[in-house]
Amino acid sequence: MFFRLLFAVFSLLMAVMPEQVLSQDNKITRRILLPSTSKCTPGNWLLRDSLIQDTSVCRIYYQCRFVTDTLRPEKNATVMVCDIGPNYLSYFSLAMRFSNTVFTKVQAEADRKGRYLSIQYPYTEQERALKKFAGDVGSINSEIWIDRRHRTLTERASDYANENMAYEYEEPLPVLDWDISEEHRQIGSYDCIKAVCRFRGREWTAWFTPEIPFSHGPWKLGGLPGLILQAEDSQKHYAWECCGLDQTARPMACYIIPTRHVTRRRFNTWMLRFHHFPYEVIDGGMGRTLIQIFTAQGLRDLDDSWTLPYNPIERE
Repeated sequence: MFFRLLFAVFSLLMAVMPEQVLSQDNKITRRILLPSTSKCTPGNWLLRDSLIQDTSVCRIYYQCRFVTDTLRPEKNATVMVCDIGPNYLSYFSLAMRFSNTVFTKVQAEADRKGRYLSIQYPYTEQERALKKFAGDVGSINSEIWIDRRHRTLTERASDYANENMAYEYEEPLPVLDWDISEEHRQIGSYDCIKAVCRFRGREWTAWFTPEIPFSHGPWKLGGLPGLILQAEDSQKHYAWECCGLDQTARPMACYIIPTRHVTRRRFNTWMLRFHHFPYEVIDGGMGRTLIQIFTAQGLRDLDDSWTLPYNPIERE
C-alpha cells in the first residue's frame, strides 16, 4: 500500500512508501501525515507516458488567488498555466505539475533501489526557484483540455484516495454570454477592455486585450475577442492576473493516467463528498487508514468527523 508523508516544516518531497503500517488490531494498512486539518493534497501522478496533442504557440502564466474557507477569507495563491496551440488549449497548476514531475523522478529512483523511506529529492537551484514561483501545491486540483476544433472541454483531477489515478469528464465547450463595456484599463503594456457575465453561479468580470488574438483565458473563461489578462468573481473569491507570457514553441503533452470517466455532475459530487467526508473517501470505508496531523502536543488522529473547507468555483 502507498504511504504518503506530508510535512509542513520540510520542503523536501518524501516518496510514497510501499510498506504496511499495522495498528494493535492489525487493521491499519496505510498512514497519512498532514500539516493541518484544513488541507489534504491529492495523490500524485506518474508522468511516464504521454500523448503530444499539439504545439503551444503561447503560454500564459496566471497568478491565481482564491478563498477556500469563506469563514476565514484569507487568500491562497498559486500559479496556473494556460498553453494555447492551433488545435488544443491546456490549463493546469504549475505547482501540481512540478510536484508530479518530482514524484515521477523519486518513484523511478525508488524502483531502481527497491526502497522508499530513505529517498529524498535534492532540488537544484533552478527547481527551488520554480517551486517558489509555482506557489501552493494541491489547492487547485484541476487540469483542463479544450479541443478547439471540436469545441469540447475535458476536466480531470487527481484522486485523493490513490496515487496515479484521475477522475475525468467531458462536456461541450461552454458558451459564455459576455456583456462588453466601453471601459478600458492598461494592464502591463496592453490596452484591455472590461467584460462581465454570469457563469455557473458566479458573476465574473474579465479584462481582455484584442492585441493578443486568442479568445481564451484562465479556467473556463473565454469567448472574448482577445486574451483575458485579468478576471475576478464579484465576491473576490477567485481572481487571476497574468504574470507572464511566453511564445516559445513547446509540445503540449497530455499524460496518460488511469482514469475514472464520469459526468460533470458526478465529478462535482465526488469533489463535494471528499471535502465533507474526507476520511471516508480516502479510506474507502475500510477502516484501514490512519490519518494524523502535527500539533504542538504531538500527533493527533483524525476520524470521520473531520471535514475540509470547500468553496467550489462552480455553484451550479
